Amino acid sequence: MSTEEKKSWGNGGFFASRDLGSIMLLVLSPVVCFALWSTCKNYKGSFTGVFDEIVASGPQNFLMELFQTPFDPYACKMILSYMAFELCLMRLVPGKEFKATPTLSGHVPIYKANGFQSYLITIVALFALKYSMFFNPADVYDNMGKILSSLNFFALALCCCLTIKGLTYPSTKDSGSNGSLIQDFFWGTELYPRVLGFDVKQFTNSRFGVMFWQVGIICYAFKQYDLYGHVSNSMLVSVLIQSVYLAKFYYWETGYFCSMDIQHDRAGYYICWGCLVWVPCTYTLATYYLVEHPVALSSAVALSMLLAGVLCIWINYDCDR
Repeated sequence: MSTEEKKSWGNGGFFASRDLGSIMLLVLSPVVCFALWSTCKNYKGSFTGVFDEIVASGPQNFLMELFQTPFDPYACKMILSYMAFELCLMRLVPGKEFKATPTLSGHVPIYKANGFQSYLITIVALFALKYSMFFNPADVYDNMGKILSSLNFFALALCCCLTIKGLTYPSTKDSGSNGSLIQDFFWGTELYPRVLGFDVKQFTNSRFGVMFWQVGIICYAFKQYDLYGHVSNSMLVSVLIQSVYLAKFYYWETGYFCSMDIQHDRAGYYICWGCLVWVPCTYTLATYYLVEHPVALSSAVALSMLLAGVLCIWINYDCDR
């Protein structure tokens, strides 16, 4: 295949340079992610408080305090245990074979449709760990900064490996260079990479990122209970609405395998880092904030919000269907 044939994204981009645009996003996205987390954790959700801190301590000191060590043993232990558990569920939980849409090269992605079963098992396992006193889920909240730092390091290392793999040993013909090593790292070099029989995007997108979304918000509810002896109705509504949405996602997971995320987005930084770091941080952020800032809603308001949220999810599901 010639170099021109391998270029799949064309020209354009930021100031007519996809390299420059990619570099800017590579640099800024982790900063934004960690800044959002720190704003909720350390500044009570106040952007004004963040601005005052930057003015007082200087941008360099503020940025240095954002990124905690990625090699904290306890944080790494939690992450690796969670990853191993989800990989085991992908491989061991029974499910029907699902064939997704064929690619232009003729490749037919094949998955084991066991997402909803794995989703339920994950939630049950989390509650079992809590009530067996083997592990306190509230520790996820307490160590979130270190967890995000470890995930950021892991995601960058994974993207490097996927870039090299796609250029030298691709899993399918739906692969190749974008014409620039920077773009290869950012956009990805393979559409359907597999490692040891595991589909990489199924793991990073669905079984790690979205599953952490569910696990994380439950862990935050446990933390609020540890702090105050009860879970606020605002926290309960937040967790329930998101849980309904996520249950819908896993019930519909085979539909996700036919979405643009899977069919058109290569396994590069913007998908893999996004699912491994951005989703666990920002998608859970509202619930994370509520842990130490509970809001007491009236019963009528709480019920109305819950019903409105579930109705919107049903509308979303009906559109997908």
